[in-house]
Amino acid sequence: MGTLALASLRLVPARLLIPRVFLILITAFSYFWEWGYLIRAMYRRDGDLYYFAEFLFGHVSLWQRLIAISVGLTLYVFTARIISEELRKLWPQAHVARTVARTAWMSASAGAVVAALAYTGRGWGNLIDAVLEIGGASFPLLFIPLNNRQIEESRLSSFVARSSVTIVLSAIIYAVFVVCLGRGITS
Repeated sequence: MGTLALASLRLVPARLLIPRVFLILITAFSYFWEWGYLIRAMYRRDGDLYYFAEFLFGHVSLWQRLIAISVGLTLYVFTARIISEELRKLWPQAHVARTVARTAWMSASAGAVVAALAYTGRGWGNLIDAVLEIGGASFPLLFIPLNNRQIEESRLSSFVARSSVTIVLSAIIYAVFVVCLGRGITS
């Protein structure tokens, strides 16, 4: 989804602020989670990516794990740079881009935690996973680099403006998320 969102971002005109931010955030959360997971899986020798590497190579050597960790770290830093640049294109003033990124991070982290609390199995495991996969993995959203270029303040206010259609649509999407991922379809 992250790659599809990043590719789609190139097709969305700059004047369409909300769809661009949506695609940027899909890319951010998808890539941060995936590259962070690659690093964690190879470090701990556990998880789907590690087991897939075992399937491919038989035994995953220390060097193969170190290479995978290096690739994961490189792609993680690359993702932080891409997301930072894309947000700065929309809001060149660093504090505005940082506010948008932090708001998205807090909302996604809180939403994932609430969904995990709705799950009926595994005790606290899902809560810990939600905190790590969304909040922990995407922490670079809290640190958009400084930039001295100026921006019209009206662009932020037009983005922050609320509409009842957006709020209702967001509530429906979140409810589906909680039902499918929080409780699980078969739970």
